[in-house]
Amino acid sequence: MRRTLGAIAVLILLAAALPAGAQVSMELQLNRSVYMQYEPVFAKLKLRNYSGQPLVFGVADELKGELLFEVTRGTEVITKVPAKDIPISMNILMPGASLELMVPISQYYPIEKLGTYRVHAYLKHKMLKDVFRSNECRFEVNPGVEVWRRTVGIPDMLRVGEAGASAGDGKKEIKERTFSLRVMGENAVKHYYLVIEDKQYVYAVLRVGREVGMERYKVEVDMLSRLHLLIPISPKLFRYAIVNLDGRAEQDKYLKTTKTIPSLVLEKDSGRVYVAGGAEALPGVDYQPQERKDGDRAAVGAVDSPGRTDR
Repeated sequence: MRRTLGAIAVLILLAAALPAGAQVSMELQLNRSVYMQYEPVFAKLKLRNYSGQPLVFGVADELKGELLFEVTRGTEVITKVPAKDIPISMNILMPGASLELMVPISQYYPIEKLGTYRVHAYLKHKMLKDVFRSNECRFEVNPGVEVWRRTVGIPDMLRVGEAGASAGDGKKEIKERTFSLRVMGENAVKHYYLVIEDKQYVYAVLRVGREVGMERYKVEVDMLSRLHLLIPISPKLFRYAIVNLDGRAEQDKYLKTTKTIPSLVLEKDSGRVYVAGGAEALPGVDYQPQERKDGDRAAVGAVDSPGRTDR
């Protein structure tokens, strides 16, 4: 441990003493070319150091680096959210080495409006006499096509601590949220998105599957206002997820067709929803789980994590 700390200290002293005048290459990639409105947008930035000496991104003035993006929508320049710096400190880039950064640019730049965007990344450092610019990437923000919608009330048991949430007074207002299922195309493939919102906020935008031939999705809402979603992944494989009002997947698994086909069943008296038919599919046997790529989640994978977003 002492040897490691000593080596880092030497690198910091070397970096501070020798001003660099050489090159840093920047390669910018986006995880997709089309995004659902309010969906998180991730950028992968690959840096390579051609300066011949280590570049230390620290907190001291002589070691400070700054990472910025230029985001435009048509002729409109998108201004970065104030007081939100993109973290780059505590990285050391050795000579000839590469560094990959995954940046959720939608956290730093408001890109909720519909349209086509262009984005570049810029890198500044006290050791570098030039400001370095990446290649340009373009992406589209799209509303998708709504194919299903359901507005539900928030059960009292989920509103503990809220004013007016006690039962039995007969005067409280029932708060509502809306589930909607939307379809959006990218590269000749249509993807399903689940959007959870109310009149003020978008709570989650979840990419939940893709359209498979003439196979149809199935949805039901249970007595706790949770959404049960059954999405075909292939003609004999289905994704079954239970998603709560905050967009969190309380259950997410895969089912296969056996002598029967998986189907959602609603108990009308109790409001309980369950799956009848089929059997649970086994990873590595009935399907091969796909790894995340560039911040995206594949059709066979976990439900995306939610994010509360101002409308």
